[in-house]
Amino acid sequence: MSRALVCLAVSLAVVGCHRARTEPPHSAADNVGVYEFNEHVVATGAAGEYVDLVGEVTVLADTVTVDARPGPCRADENVRPPTPFTYRCGNSVVLMFDRRNPTTKASYIASLAENVTTQVCVRYNTEVGRRYCAEMGPQTSQRIARVSGYLKLLRVQGVKVPTEPPR
Repeated sequence: MSRALVCLAVSLAVVGCHRARTEPPHSAADNVGVYEFNEHVVATGAAGEYVDLVGEVTVLADTVTVDARPGPCRADENVRPPTPFTYRCGNSVVLMFDRRNPTTKASYIASLAENVTTQVCVRYNTEVGRRYCAEMGPQTSQRIARVSGYLKLLRVQGVKVPTEPPR
């Protein structure tokens, strides 16, 4: 078989196996609607702080708005495409929504206090001029932990959302 025929056969095989994309790329317009979320976020460690993230998200063709507790939620004005829509809620929560698929790529970061227990020396002795630890014991302190995860958004049925801005 000649080299030209082999090249033609390979080219036809590659073209024949290529499948055109059958679904269009996602955009926020595909998800227009109102969604609810309710997440219980807990810091690790004994007696760690927790926060309940409860709220509503409205997805329009070109933006996402959030009404949540803890609140108020403020849009981060410094965030530009392609970075996700970002909202700072209360003092410790950040909510993020992907610009192309905000309903399945919604996430949170919460800064929560957690208790940390370490062993420290609680009693010292001195022997032959040298100080040493005679007794160890637990000491508990707090640190701020960043807890992150995905929001599970559930569509609110029966709510009409305008797809175009008012004129």
